Amino acid sequence: MEVSLSFFTNEDTFTIGTKHQLDEVTTVEARLNNFGKATALFQRERPNFVLTLSGEIDTKALNKGAKFGWAVKMMG
Repeated sequence: MEVSLSFFTNEDTFTIGTKHQLDEVTTVEARLNNFGKATALFQRERPNFVLTLSGEIDTKALNKGAKFGWAVKMMG
């Protein structure tokens, strides 16, 4: 659970979520805030790289579409 205040917009945000370790290299997370933003994250860690997939949707405006992203972190 997370509570925050933005000094720029003067809005309070309440977020609830969960994080689950599927196995020793895979993590999933999900969150929902009081503005209806739902986010999900899938992360897979290997010795030389980390793969992250994430998405966000506004549950109060489903017609606006969703945001998706991915990242690869290479370590040498």
